[in-house]
Amino acid sequence: MSWLEKIRRLFSAPPTPPPPPSLPPPPVSAEVTWQERVRQVQLPPEERFPIYSLAGPGRPKPASKPDPDKMIEGVLTRSGLANVRAEDIAFYRRALDAGKLNARDVRKMGNPISADEKRALGISYRGILTKEFLDTLNDRGMADPMMAAQIIGRTALSTISSGKSLRSSQEAGIEMVRFRFGGMAAGHCSFSRKMDGKRVPIGEAETLPAKSCEHPDQCGCRWGAWLPIMDELGID
Repeated sequence: MSWLEKIRRLFSAPPTPPPPPSLPPPPVSAEVTWQERVRQVQLPPEERFPIYSLAGPGRPKPASKPDPDKMIEGVLTRSGLANVRAEDIAFYRRALDAGKLNARDVRKMGNPISADEKRALGISYRGILTKEFLDTLNDRGMADPMMAAQIIGRTALSTISSGKSLRSSQEAGIEMVRFRFGGMAAGHCSFSRKMDGKRVPIGEAETLPAKSCEHPDQCGCRWGAWLPIMDELGID
């Protein structure tokens, strides 16, 4: 080889290596380590392998979306401060759709009543209260409309948050959940006292606050995902 050929080879670009062979997807099998399953469910749904579901082979079906009217009916029933007529549910559905189903805004939806009307109803509160909101309250709610707005609003927020959490866990393939007491100032309700630390299939988990909760506006309890490996590792 001449010296000129040696110099040409020295300064020429190295050959492009062939592309690495594409790896085949993992075999369809339920025998997947729990670490890999946990890693997979943290990925966006489109990047997960179909077999990597905590529920076993196949991607879990999306959880069905709740009926907003049924959710509102449950909130009003749990609060014990409002009527549960069709027109009452419709009022709170409008508040939900407008992003006003909370303790501050729900009492302001509609036409405010005057100071004279408040005095006639025996209401000493000086803030805004609307005729439409007051019309939804039962006798217990009318005894303190401001407190009723707070309890209904907080109960609604807890119910919505609990429902979203359960649906997210179900869509991730979680099969079992464990009840966790929230430790709020009001202490245990009858449901949390009975269920604290217990596991149930996710399809049987009741949206919180539970129907039997005596103080739904103070519910800080939740359902936490449970995996068999947690017992093996001593994770509470």
